[in-house]
Amino acid sequence: MSEEIIPEMKKEIKKEMKHISYSQLKLYLSCNLQWANTYIRKLSPFTDNIYTIFGTAMHETVEAWIKVIYEESAVKANRMELKKILKAELTKEYLKCKEKRGGEDFLTSEELYHFWKEGAEILDFLMKKRGKYFKKKGIKLLGIEDGLEGILHNNIKFQGIMDIVLEDTVRDKIIIIDLKTSTHSWGNWKKKDDLIRMQLVLYKYFYAQQFNVDISKIEVQYFIMKRKIYENSDFPQPRAQVFSPPSGKPTVNKFVRWMNDFVTDVFTPEGEYIDKVYPITGNEKNCRFCPFKNTEHCPR
Repeated sequence: MSEEIIPEMKKEIKKEMKHISYSQLKLYLSCNLQWANTYIRKLSPFTDNIYTIFGTAMHETVEAWIKVIYEESAVKANRMELKKILKAELTKEYLKCKEKRGGEDFLTSEELYHFWKEGAEILDFLMKKRGKYFKKKGIKLLGIEDGLEGILHNNIKFQGIMDIVLEDTVRDKIIIIDLKTSTHSWGNWKKKDDLIRMQLVLYKYFYAQQFNVDISKIEVQYFIMKRKIYENSDFPQPRAQVFSPPSGKPTVNKFVRWMNDFVTDVFTPEGEYIDKVYPITGNEKNCRFCPFKNTEHCPR
């Protein structure tokens, strides 16, 4: 990789630096104006909903299960009452969001139960197929919810959180896994979406830099947990899907270049946001879900 593409990395991370994340970069690439309204003008505070609450609860439940598998035993993990854990996590996340909303009851018990039931079916499937997705032989757990950091130019720090990091001692590989919840399977259009692929490719790049690991020895996977399956399918429908996005040298170079261009476009050399006129770059699909559509903050 050329020096023009790869940002300078330093071991010392200054806490006072502004930081960027994959989600911020993704939003900018989706629409410059929506990014500016969100991050510079702070007009769009994130609002939790049943999907974010469910996603967080499933993350907490599955990560707790995986920790027991690798740090204690598969036998003990099989005895865990995952459905009760999920219910408790759903309740905790809902109450936390309710408090942020000033005590507003924004979900019904029926909605929460419906999502819990679908989550319980995912958990039943994972426990039955534990050996397929999370085998123990030759696998070590290196971390859960571990942080990534790296310094870019313009005094900007990249930050990320890795859901699960495993080491395959047989193949001499590091495996970075990102847990996702989804209504259905990821189709080809989603798998080919660079803005989705980019997250784990950047994590791979920064992991290699931060931990001084040969980047060719790092593999990345999206572990997708599906709430719904196609009941009338001719083939059995698993509740989990594993997708490993392309992450070779050309792909890494491309996404790192996008990240560098983003930093140059929106930050001064001192690391401050450049408050300027940012154009609408979102397509019709992006605009459909934009919170600024048909408001004074977006001319479209």
